[in-house]
Amino acid sequence: MDMKQFYYNRLHLKDPWYIDRVEVNEGENRVDIYVKHHNPIQVACPVCGTFYSMYDHAPERVMQHLNTCEMQTFVHIRLPRVECPTHGVKQILSELAEPNSHATFAMERYVIALAEECSISAVSRLTGLSWDQGFGCVERAVDRGFSRKKRYIPSVISVDEKSFAKGHKYETLVCDNARGTVEYVADENSQASLEAYYEQFEPKEKEAVTAVTMDMWDPYIAATKNHIPDADKKIVFDRFHVMKHRL
Repeated sequence: MDMKQFYYNRLHLKDPWYIDRVEVNEGENRVDIYVKHHNPIQVACPVCGTFYSMYDHAPERVMQHLNTCEMQTFVHIRLPRVECPTHGVKQILSELAEPNSHATFAMERYVIALAEECSISAVSRLTGLSWDQGFGCVERAVDRGFSRKKRYIPSVISVDEKSFAKGHKYETLVCDNARGTVEYVADENSQASLEAYYEQFEPKEKEAVTAVTMDMWDPYIAATKNHIPDADKKIVFDRFHVMKHRL
């Protein structure tokens, strides 16, 4: 199997795409793969999915892929653009990476796996991606997860604040007690921070809430009373703060 066929298989390419050439630079410890397509082709508008003849090509994209024998590997491609009568000139979606990503899907999966074990700074050192590129992979993963997440409000909600960085900066966390999952994160520990979560739901949905656990932070109490029916009967203060208050 030659190198072109090897990378064609590893990148899971399909017609009309093919590997034009593979350049190995041992001095720079780098492999560059150049992907092109056969002509003529029709391409789909990324908005409506209708196929039209190719309009032109977007500038070359360079995406980092998984290492080859410890050599950093990069994919080069110029994606076609389509001129849709309804949506104008649009770049087609790539099967190799998300729009604006500097990493292939395979590389993003690897980055996400690393990020579960270490910091983004460590991910950057291990992969060669910049900090911003590594964090971008994580952000896109979070966005994909939210897009698949079923919209619901837990019956038992836990509200808490978490400090981060320096200078006593806080975030508001809303969790599902039954599932043990974080459902919402907002900047600051203000009343507006928690109200922004409640405002996602209709009054009928909020009637299903049976309990909201929290500390004795007045802004959280006020936000819950403003949005949860019969909140006085549903707010549950945690034992630590109750005992601290009594002492």
